[in-house]
Amino acid sequence: MAAFGFFLLILPVVSAKEACTAGGSCLGRSSSCSDSVAASGSNAVFQRSLDTLEESVVDGVDALAGVKITVHPNSAVAKTGRGDWIIHYDNCTKEDLEALAVDMPNDTRAKSRGYPENGGLCFFVMEGTEKGVRERLATHSFNGTPTAETDRTNFFTLEVGNKREKHEGAVPWNLDRIDSKEGLDGKFEPMIPTGGEGIHVYVIDTGIRTTHTEFGGRAIPTFETRDRGYFGFSREVCSPSDTTCAMDGQGHGTFVAGIIGGSSVGVAPKATLRAVKLADGYHDHGQKWAMGKLSWLIDAYDWLLSNNLDIYTSIFSLSVAPDGHCDMFDAAMLEAGSRGILQVVSAGNDDSDACNLWPKKGGEFAIMVAASDSSDKRWEQSNFGDCIDIFAPGVDIESAWSDSDTALQNMTGTSAASPHVSGAVALLLSLAKAEHKYPSKHHTMFKITSGPTSFTTKNIVEESEAKASKHAEGRLLYVGPPLDFKGQPSQFHKWISDSWPDEPASSGTGDKGLAEKMRTLGPRRRLSNHRRRSEEPWTDSEKKIKQVLR
Repeated sequence: MAAFGFFLLILPVVSAKEACTAGGSCLGRSSSCSDSVAASGSNAVFQRSLDTLEESVVDGVDALAGVKITVHPNSAVAKTGRGDWIIHYDNCTKEDLEALAVDMPNDTRAKSRGYPENGGLCFFVMEGTEKGVRERLATHSFNGTPTAETDRTNFFTLEVGNKREKHEGAVPWNLDRIDSKEGLDGKFEPMIPTGGEGIHVYVIDTGIRTTHTEFGGRAIPTFETRDRGYFGFSREVCSPSDTTCAMDGQGHGTFVAGIIGGSSVGVAPKATLRAVKLADGYHDHGQKWAMGKLSWLIDAYDWLLSNNLDIYTSIFSLSVAPDGHCDMFDAAMLEAGSRGILQVVSAGNDDSDACNLWPKKGGEFAIMVAASDSSDKRWEQSNFGDCIDIFAPGVDIESAWSDSDTALQNMTGTSAASPHVSGAVALLLSLAKAEHKYPSKHHTMFKITSGPTSFTTKNIVEESEAKASKHAEGRLLYVGPPLDFKGQPSQFHKWISDSWPDEPASSGTGDKGLAEKMRTLGPRRRLSNHRRRSEEPWTDSEKKIKQVLR
């Protein structure tokens, strides 16, 4: 069996009150609760892939500027006292962000900003010490209450399994499993035959080898972002014909894209796969790694939201496992979700509670996927807990690889599980497009995870009682017909789409009207029958919004 470890190294940022239990432990881990920053060395970065990295966090509040300043462990600032900072606040303008770059304090410099004038995010990246950042914050007039946090490096690590140059033999077991209520039958025949045609899945990852034969021209170089040091940020909008742009130098993104939409190994073999690159690959002692930064991820979200994406044909797929206590990433996911984009995310590979890893608010706008094996058991390293929505196969999965245009690879992890759900969402949205229907993001999430005609089989995945998800209820992804359905496929399509609106509620991610409707909810809660973070009854305002968005 192949071994696979994928870790995006983002350490959680929480207050001592949130992190520390009565016994003094933080987030259930072995680290102590302190007010000092752990200036971990480079060895600790690699140890994170194998064990639990000791974590300690400082959350400070500047009384003069009224801004929370967070120093993340393992950031350049924590190690050396100097590095990049991300400043975020709501309701900014182009002029606000440009003013932040004027008359910068000594020994600091502006590096990048968001583009709210185009529909993007409110953020500003600068380089300097904490003293310089405090000076910049104290001398600027903000429209709202900002936050400032250090940028940090994200590491992707992979252990790979068997390689080959072409797919041979039977349908991969994982595809065979998700079109059957139980067992395997040697076929993959989803009830929706559209193949995801007309749907764009934005694979936010290490890039894609778009020339791979599994993609048949459907993988498109789209966008890549990186920090070029002294020269600042570089964001490149790819020409669709430039196969070197957003090229995968590591393999992870190509692997994920293959599961979503590969011709012989994918769930939705007609979907369009958009390469969004935010990590660079490199070699170290024979091991392939990929490195990116939090700010690159935020920059990618900013660009995507600036492009007025069609929310009825767009999906964000993130096969990463970030620790979620990051203000700006939370804000980015929240903004994308409030504008109607459906996001599918992996639960992570730490055998820990996923609720401690993903953003508290932004995570409510995503489908979180845990991994199961061929025996329908939770993979032992898959994260668990009540934030899990659904399981999908994630052990010994075959997909495309970036070494050549025909290379395939077997791997294991929640990074392999979540693309199955991205592909299933593509099938569902493709059906809606064919039927001229306009389901809301929340209606689609409900259909995929918990509706009466949902794409799940309940009580299938075996979990230990201590690590069971009350929300997921052992649900395994399922794209075949209901057992009790005796009609033709066309009747099934009508059955699952009848309640969808005939008119769009939004013109795209640039439509702030839908976002405003979402914001009236106050605390963001998933609009489904499962209130996984609260047992409180629906308020009258929530009931109204729930109906509007359906």
